[in-house]
Amino acid sequence: MIEHLSGDAFLSLVGQRTALRKVAATNGGEWAGACPLCGGKDRFRVQPHGDSNGGRWWCRSCRDGQPWASDIDFIFLRDHGSIPTKDHPDWKNLIKGVFTTLGLTLTQSTPSTVAMPDPEPPTLCEPPSATWQQAALSFLGYAVDMLWKDGDSQSSPRSYLHQRGLTDHTLRTAAIGYNPKPLYRPLHKWGLTDPDKDGVWLPAGYVIPWFCDGQLWKLSIRQTTPRDEGMKYVTIAGSSNVPYGIDTFHAGRPGILVEGPIDALVAQQALGQFERHGQPLSGVAAIGTTQGRGFRWLVQYSLCQPLFIATDADAAGDKAAAYWLDIFKGKEVARMRPDPHDFGTMAVQCGMDLRSWIATHLDHWWTQDFPSAIQSVA
Repeated sequence: MIEHLSGDAFLSLVGQRTALRKVAATNGGEWAGACPLCGGKDRFRVQPHGDSNGGRWWCRSCRDGQPWASDIDFIFLRDHGSIPTKDHPDWKNLIKGVFTTLGLTLTQSTPSTVAMPDPEPPTLCEPPSATWQQAALSFLGYAVDMLWKDGDSQSSPRSYLHQRGLTDHTLRTAAIGYNPKPLYRPLHKWGLTDPDKDGVWLPAGYVIPWFCDGQLWKLSIRQTTPRDEGMKYVTIAGSSNVPYGIDTFHAGRPGILVEGPIDALVAQQALGQFERHGQPLSGVAAIGTTQGRGFRWLVQYSLCQPLFIATDADAAGDKAAAYWLDIFKGKEVARMRPDPHDFGTMAVQCGMDLRSWIATHLDHWWTQDFPSAIQSVA
């Protein structure tokens, strides 16, 4: 049996390589900083009291898609660049070296250093409770009023959204709101209980509702003054897992997956999603780089013909695209890599006709002799 480091000892181990700051009360406290292993800024998370086995850490870049890791994993990655398994030819010497570094002792046979969590059920794809939805809709109504309070004045909070390429018609149709100052609301009024939280935190910023089947599943806020540049968007407590704009996806019609909700709105606007007549060229949904993977959503994506992956043109976006291309191998799916970076940049900063650009990609697909299962159309 291995006794792992926890608490201050675990923080001290990791803190020797990166500056950490407390960002949440989750599991007895969560700290954040730059990853000392891959260098990713504001992607590293540490929970020194993580679970019964001791402290744990995770990086949204180099540990993406993998479970939280231990102190032993940290030493292996720091000193050797990988986590060996028990069948490694030099396993005994490697594990002894790590134990010496950590000051740990082994009282019984050595298990694998890679923690194998108990199997978990699939992520539920269900809306929040009626109580949560009622509270969220009430707050959203207030936020919508605040967005339009200053009329057409230059000081209107809508100015930022206009700079991001969104029209007033789109803002009204999508029910975008604005929260001028941070608020805390009692947990019970949102149907929530959490001993680690004092209330539901509603930071200042632009309020984005995520609807599905006519119900409000999620609220996110694009903060105006984020404390952490890696956390510009905050998901409000009690929200459910849902892709933004999933209702625009229809079986047999093209579908495009992007990262952020504002990019999705820019694309929906360009493709005619908010026009009263006619059918938009394609549905557009936002899934981030590691979200939107519930079974229900996978089914909806798979019914699109074709499905384009338009996550950002950077390392994280390309990694996410590779995941989706692999998941839907054998389906009508292709990478639609924005140029440059994302749809918002293309439409606003570069002044590109996003509708024509996307239409060209659709034409390229449909005019092939046959739709290859996986093609690059960038």
